[in-house]
Formats: sequence, structure tokens, C-alpha cells
Amino acid sequence: MTKYKIYTEQKNLRWMTTMISEYFGGFTVLKALGYWQGKPEKSVCIEIITDDPLAEYRLHQIRLKIEGYNVQDEVLITKSEVEKI
Repeated sequence: MTKYKIYTEQKNLRWMTTMISEYFGGFTVLKALGYWQGKPEKSVCIEIITDDPLAEYRLHQIRLKIEGYNVQDEVLITKSEVEKI
């Protein structure tokens, strides 16, 4: 299984979760305090654990939509392998 994390500003959260639901059936939203260019901002980390072979394509679409809708310079997405126990 692969775990993806989307790091973004906590802005239009309802829109983001509705939009992400169109691509993935389940995910976790963690609210946080992030820093961008030395300045604090309310942030979210959205975790998605999946074995979907189209996950990276879907995440690319999600990144573009968030950057456009929220007028953000960067939405960070990370990837790591995880094992269910």
C-alpha cells in the first residue's frame, strides 16, 4: 500500500474534501500550523492510503485544482510505502 500526504493551506476545506472524495473513497484530514516562506499559516495534511494504480494521476489532478482554486504557489504531495498490520 502507498501513503500519500497532501500539504496545503487550510482554505476552502469543505470544497477540498468534497473534491478529493470524487477521486478517493477514504482519507484523513489533519489540521496543523504550517510555515511558508517563514510565515505561519493554518494548514492541513490530507493522508490517503491506497493501492489504486491511478493514484498518482489523480493526485496530480487534485494538486492542480487546489493550486488554482486556492490561488496557491505550491501544494506539496509526498509518497511513502506502508504495510497494513
